[in-house]
Amino acid sequence: TAYETVSLYRKSGRVDFELRVIWNDTLKTVKIGFALALEKARSLYEIPYGTLERKADGGENPVQKWVMVKGKARVRGKSGLVNYSVGVAVDTICGADVQADGELRLTLLRSPNHGHLTGQATETSPDRQIVDQGGPRRARYSLVAGSGDLGLPELGVALSQPLQVTFEGAQPGDTVVPFSLLSCAPTSVHVGAIKKAEDGKGFIVRLVETRGKKSEAKVVGPKGFKAIRTQLKPFEIQSWRGVAGKA
Repeated sequence: TAYETVSLYRKSGRVDFELRVIWNDTLKTVKIGFALALEKARSLYEIPYGTLERKADGGENPVQKWVMVKGKARVRGKSGLVNYSVGVAVDTICGADVQADGELRLTLLRSPNHGHLTGQATETSPDRQIVDQGGPRRARYSLVAGSGDLGLPELGVALSQPLQVTFEGAQPGDTVVPFSLLSCAPTSVHVGAIKKAEDGKGFIVRLVETRGKKSEAKVVGPKGFKAIRTQLKPFEIQSWRGVAGKA
């Protein structure tokens, strides 16, 4: 049994999906596919601190937070073929494949024998257990498309690490003015980690470039800490220490 909610937004090309499944089957794989009108399709997958292009041959590949298919498409109002991309950001989906014709398929559920997806004949024995994902399951994924930057790294983070809001009751004392703990620009440079320095002097912030392009970044910390300005190479990772009055 499956229930899917599809959300469309005014003035936004993003489509959100939320799938809820009661899964009680074995030796089955459940995929959902997006048939794309793209020519000369090629697939790009997010990997830790980077991206990797893989063949669009239908082979199953691991997925981090997003996968994208790039190719040529016919766009309304334009003559001829133009560069076009379609991407999907995911929260709990860990596998996908891209067919030679450009179809993108997400692997939603698996309950294979001994964890394989090769299509070989099934063998059962006490030492070859069924990998069962039985019971209620939930998955969220978002589809975006266009000829420019799709913002997939940011969308993937928003899905897999949603903002947590905690409500707190009134407390005695002076009113606290809202302030920003940390900000980083441009959006293509992400803060991968932030922690207190081990010697107790300031904090450590880790930056990562997510678009494969040289970038100028600026990090503004709490009041009293000098802003960090740096240049990052494509997919470069940098660690900085912020100390009161300097960086």
